[in-house]
Amino acid sequence: TTPILSDAVLARQTLSKIHRWLKSSNTSKVKKTIESLHYADIADVLEVLSLEHRLEVIKFIPRDVEAEVFLDLD
Repeated sequence: TTPILSDAVLARQTLSKIHRWLKSSNTSKVKKTIESLHYADIADVLEVLSLEHRLEVIKFIPRDVEAEVFLDLD
């Protein structure tokens, strides 16, 4: 998967959708989106979410990119 959040508009749209789905407890859409993102994009998402939402999203990080996601966090 290639990074998609390098485009600022797309990044804002993706983050907005993820945030909205988290607030409405639509975890299936959050899971699908997180699984489709590049590890660097997942790290970027985690960095802007509240602690509560981060803990929710962490559950959906694919095992094969988990280490890269955490290494990419600031």
